[in-house]
Amino acid sequence: MKRVKLTIYQDEINKLVGKEFEIILNDGATIIDAIIEVDKKINSKGQFPVKDYHSILHMVYNPIENKIYDHIIMAAFSESSESQPFINVKREPGLKLPEGIKVKILLKDTCGDIIKEKAIDYETFCRAMLEKGYKIT
Repeated sequence: MKRVKLTIYQDEINKLVGKEFEIILNDGATIIDAIIEVDKKINSKGQFPVKDYHSILHMVYNPIENKIYDHIIMAAFSESSESQPFINVKREPGLKLPEGIKVKILLKDTCGDIIKEKAIDYETFCRAMLEKGYKIT
């Protein structure tokens, strides 16, 4: 088991449940597993607060292409690894997370040069996640 800390920056989510989440995951867990655990905490409060989406994972991840959308800002840092403090979970969502990793996810519109990608429809998302072994409800 490992301890992971996620900080989510998104106004509606922050108003509902705050922005910092410390979770315990299995040793082989990935960023996908971590986001699913945060989504469970949010969904326990009722309907997902962001219009047109059903979860954070739905907002940030395309399971068909196995990628975090380009417009999502995500940074992960491990204090336990001096040789590799930055871990690129955005480009490699299947990486196993190390103990004590801190992940920051910015879900706000920024004035960057990357066009916001449209999330796949929720039914297709759930089907693709099921094919990967995740049951999303």
